[in-house]
Amino acid sequence: MEQSESKTVAGASFRCLNCLLSTPNSFKCVHCGSHPQKVVWEYPHLKPGTLLHGRYIIGRTLGQGGFAITYLGLQEGLNRRVAIKEYYPAELADREESTHTVQVRRSLGNATDNQEFYRHGLDRFLEEGRNIVQCHQPRPHPNLVQVTDYFEENGTAYLVMDYVEGVSLEEFLKSQPSGRLDEREALAIIMPLLDGLGMVHARGFMHRDVKPANVYISKDNEIILLDFGAARQSFGRERNTLTVMLTPGYAPPEQYTESGDQGPWSDVYGAAATLYKALPAETPPSAMARLSGTVLPAPNSFAEVRINGRLNRAVMAGLALDRKERIQSASAFKDALQRPNKINQILVTTHLAQKESGGRVNFGKLRRLSPVAVQRIHQPFHRPVAGGGRHAREEGRQAGNQGFGAAGKRIVQRHAAVF
Repeated sequence: MEQSESKTVAGASFRCLNCLLSTPNSFKCVHCGSHPQKVVWEYPHLKPGTLLHGRYIIGRTLGQGGFAITYLGLQEGLNRRVAIKEYYPAELADREESTHTVQVRRSLGNATDNQEFYRHGLDRFLEEGRNIVQCHQPRPHPNLVQVTDYFEENGTAYLVMDYVEGVSLEEFLKSQPSGRLDEREALAIIMPLLDGLGMVHARGFMHRDVKPANVYISKDNEIILLDFGAARQSFGRERNTLTVMLTPGYAPPEQYTESGDQGPWSDVYGAAATLYKALPAETPPSAMARLSGTVLPAPNSFAEVRINGRLNRAVMAGLALDRKERIQSASAFKDALQRPNKINQILVTTHLAQKESGGRVNFGKLRRLSPVAVQRIHQPFHRPVAGGGRHAREEGRQAGNQGFGAAGKRIVQRHAAVF
């Protein structure tokens, strides 16, 4: 670790290279307290002050994962702060400090294979940027990260995104004394997340890495889905190391194999696991552990969790190991969470579809539904599901009297210190 005193950008002497805001003197930034021209820097990150693509000034590093490094940046001319994500697969890459160039690491094995793996991942990284841009057509979606530019430079690729101040859901949960949220706060986060996922699926894409670390809560109380997993998934398949690229507890069984039948239902699993984590403050067991016999406790089986039965059933249905028994889409999951008796109809419809396609209907899975709902298994597919009884009607009255807006505001207001 060292302090960067980069003078790469002319005229940047009164621009703090940590926060990239203007400061009246060159000794201490009035915004972040840092020395404007002496910013902590670590290899292999780009040094603060580096200029990219002729118009983006690099500031401090915001984070690094196994496949990318994210920096705070400033778009010159517009004087707009951005987040810049650099493709940097640590397993394969090294950087020439003097030129910023990323080079594929030589190995004892076949260097040509490393080049192919690297290029394949880079192409998928750029594809991620193009896909996100398409998700914002014809108008921007408030619950998806926005990519405003993408380009290749320094032997690698970059995505330029809106910079939004806030915290990830993972960080937010850690800041809570109990590590969890109440029902209304959890729903205030998951509902906008499902809206964003629905747009991704409507454009024909998948996210593939829905988890608390990729759900962002902004200072303005917006819920934003980050970090699509296309490059990681592609890299894993090419290297035959797919399981390493997954996040245990949030990835469904079909993502563990190349031949797995993936679709919107796969992202539903990740969203359900994210909601599960927010309720009892427990990460669900991995899909592989569950297939080996580890039991997934229902959220309401934890003594400290107080949620209604509809929400409990919806979460468990979203975490079904068999994708044919799982809730099939983000919109269906949202309906199951917010509409009285809708979870019964969705589950029955899922089982009917499986039955009509020749699949075996597991009536044991339906034992917690109302008797009327179970009987509908034997009736025509197009007929609506009725019933639910007094308890369901009570849930309906409760849902009708509750909105998520106030709870969403409380999330930021009550814990403003987190930001």
